[in-house]
Formats: sequence, C-alpha cells, structure tokens
Amino acid sequence: MLEHQTLDELDIQIIKHLQHNARASHSDIAAELQVSNGTVRNRILRMEEMGAIRGYNVVLNPAYFGYGETAFLKIGVRDAIAKVVAANIFRATPRVVEIHVTTGDCPILARAQVRDTSDLGDIIQQIRAVGGVVSIETEISTWGMAPGFDFRETGVMDAIKAFKVSIHTLSDLEKCEFKNFDAHT
Repeated sequence: MLEHQTLDELDIQIIKHLQHNARASHSDIAAELQVSNGTVRNRILRMEEMGAIRGYNVVLNPAYFGYGETAFLKIGVRDAIAKVVAANIFRATPRVVEIHVTTGDCPILARAQVRDTSDLGDIIQQIRAVGGVVSIETEISTWGMAPGFDFRETGVMDAIKAFKVSIHTLSDLEKCEFKNFDAHT
C-alpha cells in the first residue's frame, strides 16, 4: 500500500508543466517555477513513487492513421464473469482501445477507434465470437473531447487550496467533488 502523501501547489505546478510537455527537462521546469533542478527531480520521483504520476506516453491522433470514428459499445454477458469477458474482448479486438466493467444493464462498456461503419461491423463480429457475449449495443460519437485529467482546465488547484484536500493519488482526486469540476476521464 502506498503511503498517504499530500500534493502541494508546487507539485501541481510541476504536473501542469508535464501535462503540457511530458518531455520538458527538469531544468526547464525549475527555471519556469523558480526552484532548483533537484527540487523538481525529487518532487517528480516522489510523485511517481506515490502513484500520482503513473507514466509518460505519446498521445496519438487516431484520425491521422485512418481510425477517425469513435464507437462506444455496451456489451451484455451471460453466465460469465464480466471482468474475464472484458479481458478476452480487449485481447481479441485490437481496435478496442478502452474497456470497463460497469454497473447497469450492460456490464461492459468499450471504446473502439474505427475507420467506418463497415469496420465497426467487423469489430462487432470479433466481439460476438468471444465466449459469454450475448448482446452489443453501439453508439457512434459525433463529437468529443480528449480523455484525461487536466489540471490546467479544471480549477482543481483552487479547490485544493480552498478545501485543503489531501490527495493520495490522482485517482483519489478524480473521485472528489468540486464546484465547477468537469474533467473528462
């Protein structure tokens, strides 16, 4: 279990810089925030160790690669453990880029990047071939915003200061309710 630690304003400012440019050097961040390189390096290492920063990755534009349509699939299962079916769907269907076990009528919600409706039909057939799947409902996105938790746009720092919220991980922060909080995750 990770030790409970609090993020302060400097930690949040460092996260903001990394969200804007995860490749920013410690010295660039330190210069912007007027602190030492060692402070930035140590803060980043601490936030990685405590789980607030889970990693760094490249965010691709699916449309650039020909997968410009986003489809959401609500998947019903029969006599099966939803987590097992979800894991099998994820392994069997490469263009399913995100999958969740949820509450409600359909216990699995998946997001897929597709070329067109014909491509979506192929994905639906792949999912139907997975054992335990009994129904699939689809929704095609007509507009959306990029997923992710972005401190720059949510006003979370103000809420943290106002309520003295103690944060264990970013996951805990996402569960908090803030006035005017509308992050998309």
